[in-house]
Amino acid sequence: MGRCAEVRREGMSEAMIPFSIKTEIRKYIRFLKERGLIKFLYFAFKNIFFFFYKYCFKKCNKIFIAGSFQITGKNNIAIGSFSAGSRIRIDAMKIFGNQSFHSNIIIVNNVVVNNDFHLACTGSIYIGNNVLMGSNVFITDHDHGIYSSENPASNSPLISPAYRKLTSDGRVSIGDDVFIGEYVTILKNVTIGKGAILGSHALVTKDIPEYSLAVGNPAKVIKYYDFKTNKWQTCK
Repeated sequence: MGRCAEVRREGMSEAMIPFSIKTEIRKYIRFLKERGLIKFLYFAFKNIFFFFYKYCFKKCNKIFIAGSFQITGKNNIAIGSFSAGSRIRIDAMKIFGNQSFHSNIIIVNNVVVNNDFHLACTGSIYIGNNVLMGSNVFITDHDHGIYSSENPASNSPLISPAYRKLTSDGRVSIGDDVFIGEYVTILKNVTIGKGAILGSHALVTKDIPEYSLAVGNPAKVIKYYDFKTNKWQTCK
């Protein structure tokens, strides 16, 4: 099998990086000098809020969200360190209609997302260390509708979408050091390998190998990093 088709699954570690007081103090001083007193006070208030808010989660070392957000199922979410922009929505779903779920979200360390981020989970979603995402990224581990002959109650297009069942056997795993461009959508049962890059507007429906570049709809690997030559190679 060619290098462009290889996939290495990432392990689900919950190791958390210790909180650094010196680093936080330096950050506050730099922010005060650059932004002024008013914005500094707002920034400080937000940090105090999230210092206490983090205890709502199953496990959380550090979280900061600059603007509006909605997070459900917090006791099914474990976080190392996570920072985000505005209009953030994270759903670790427990109930939908007459369905119940045992969702599990793990966000490890130094994960940064920009505005309009939506993560929806009914099964399992893992995001590794040092993952960076652009704006308008959507990640889901399930479908809204079963669409199978074995489940006629959710199979017919004549049924209102609000009454169709959600799938719950999916998962998504994103390895360390992954970069996800703007407007990327990642669908269920996908593994993104360590160091991979997803180009803007990519629709990811299949596994992406580590240290590769994928673009398009559906996403296709077009390059991979060759550690023997220390160069990017084009997939043939």
